[in-house]
Amino acid sequence: MGFLKNLRLMINGISQSKAICQPKSMGIGLLDSQSKSIPTFNLFETEPWLLDVAKKAINNFHIPWHCDDALIAETKKEAIRCLAAGVRSKSFLNELVPKVFKTKRDATHGIAKITSCGHEAINLYRLAEIGEKRFVWRYCELLCDFPEHSKLDGKEFSLNKGHKGEFPSSRYGCRCRGSIRMPT
Repeated sequence: MGFLKNLRLMINGISQSKAICQPKSMGIGLLDSQSKSIPTFNLFETEPWLLDVAKKAINNFHIPWHCDDALIAETKKEAIRCLAAGVRSKSFLNELVPKVFKTKRDATHGIAKITSCGHEAINLYRLAEIGEKRFVWRYCELLCDFPEHSKLDGKEFSLNKGHKGEFPSSRYGCRCRGSIRMPT
């Protein structure tokens, strides 16, 4: 009973605080209770090399679409633009829908899957940056289209090699994540 009371007090204290952190894509916004405005900054403006990490991952990303290479290259370029700007694709969707996807919603999800590859590449790069040599595969059942990835859940792999050269989110339809093993 004491734990629940402490948790409730902690939650009330957080909700009554003046500044609340809200993630907005790859930026951070602070909500000030007086001004009601959300100033944001883009992580790629402060650390532009991270965008290079994401670009490399997205450009190496295998897309199993049966369409010409030029369209796939344009789609990857749009995914990088969306990732860098922290916005959803708008201008490219009208062109992409009739050629590859059935609806705008499918096209938006398609580009979101590609941008998740960039996000995960940054995540793994950050792990290497803090001195980690290995990552733990975290399977996302609701977001990953590959049921065989459930067998990889919780297993440790090298940050250089991954699982047979494959990393979380490196295949179209995979939204798995990599994390560090928490000490016990």
